Amino acid sequence: MREGGFIKVIAWIIAATAVDLGIATAAWSAQAAAELPPAAAAPTKLLKHPVQLKDVLREPKFPAQLLSNFKTAMDRDFLLEINFYNDDVLKEFVGGAPPTWRETTREGEGRRILTRVGTINLRSAGVPNMTVAVQETVITLVGHEIVRRGAQPADQKVYGSITVDIASTPDICVCDVRDWFGLETDVRAAPSGTAKALLVYEFPATASSEAASVSKNAEFAIRADDSAPIGSGASPGGRPFIRGRDPVERISVREAGK
Repeated sequence: MREGGFIKVIAWIIAATAVDLGIATAAWSAQAAAELPPAAAAPTKLLKHPVQLKDVLREPKFPAQLLSNFKTAMDRDFLLEINFYNDDVLKEFVGGAPPTWRETTREGEGRRILTRVGTINLRSAGVPNMTVAVQETVITLVGHEIVRRGAQPADQKVYGSITVDIASTPDICVCDVRDWFGLETDVRAAPSGTAKALLVYEFPATASSEAASVSKNAEFAIRADDSAPIGSGASPGGRPFIRGRDPVERISVREAGK
C-alpha cells in the first residue's frame, strides 16, 4: 500500500468518526491526520504518569485561572500525552466533575483509531456557566493494545483538542488572554455567531525526545461588550477592533503530534 493511500484512509476514518459523534472538529481532525508522518519517523518517548501532569496544574478557583492551565498545556504539549485525558487530570485542569465520555473505534489499512469525546459542565462557584468538550484521538496498529505506561510505541499516535464555551457574563476578557499568552499572532473576523473576532495564537512545532508536534494553535472567540456592538469599529488595517474589556465566549486549543 502506498503511503499516500494510507494517509488518505486514516484522514477519512477520523473525519467520519467526528461526524458520527456530532462534534465540530471534524475538518481539523482530518487535516491533522493527513499531516501524520510514517510511523517509523516518530520518536519514542516516555509517557508521563497522571500524577506528573497533575503536579504542574492548578484546579481553577476563578475563571481566568483556566488560562494558566491552558498555557501550561500548550507549552508542554500536554494534548499529545495520552494520560492528560485521565479523569483526575482533567478535573485538575478545569475543575468540576469528571467528563462524561463517548467513544468510537474504527479500523482501516491495518490501523485502529479510537476517538473519545468528553463533556464537562461547570457550574461551580470557581468557574461558572462553562461547558468543556475534550477530544482525544489515539491511532494504533490493529491488534495492539493502547499503552499508557512506560515508553510510547512508535506506531501509537495521540492528538487532541479542547473547547470551552462560556455562557455567562464576561468572566474572561481579552486583557486576561493577553496577560497569559502575550500578543496574539493574528486577529480574524469571526465566521459566524455572536463573536465579533478571533484572537489567534500559532505555536511553533516542537521536536524532541519528549514530544513532537506537527501543529498547535489556540483561538479565542471575542464577543463585543455592551458599549461596542458587534460589527462596530475596525482597526486601520481593516481587522476587527479589539478592546481589552471585550469578553471571551469560546476557547479552542488543538494539537496534532507525530
